[in-house]
Amino acid sequence: MKLMIWWAQRLGVDGLAWSSAELQDARWGAFAVPEILYRKFLPDAARALAATLSCVFDSTLIPVRRNSRRVTLGNHGWEVQNQRGTPITKPFRSRAQAERFADLTGEFSSLVLPVLWIDRLRLIDSIPLYGSGEAQEWFTRCERRFEINETKVPSANSD
Repeated sequence: MKLMIWWAQRLGVDGLAWSSAELQDARWGAFAVPEILYRKFLPDAARALAATLSCVFDSTLIPVRRNSRRVTLGNHGWEVQNQRGTPITKPFRSRAQAERFADLTGEFSSLVLPVLWIDRLRLIDSIPLYGSGEAQEWFTRCERRFEINETKVPSANSD
């Protein structure tokens, strides 16, 4: 999450949102979804970072394409499939083309998703390695410090 905040800030976006456990469950179906990641770890990390960086942890409405259109890589290119997995057009050369067609012909829902608003956050200069750290650690350039321990190793020719 720390790296994503830094990257989102570099891209100039207003906030960093992520998926919910329900959305991941709908997407992956029978496959095991790491629910604890979406229900506990990500929200806990966002709350800690919001408190440290003085930014807002909230929710927002985001339009998401429903499962009526899926894009998959087939034998002959990128396919747009219906809910049953049946291709609805001939394959596209690029995923971008297939996603665009799926967006144009698919249905959308607005979902309430968690977001960390970073639009008023000062420019991050460094990221603490462990935990969220203190705010000053994020906004001051970190210097590399190397301490070389000089230990004498006896050579094979020593007396």
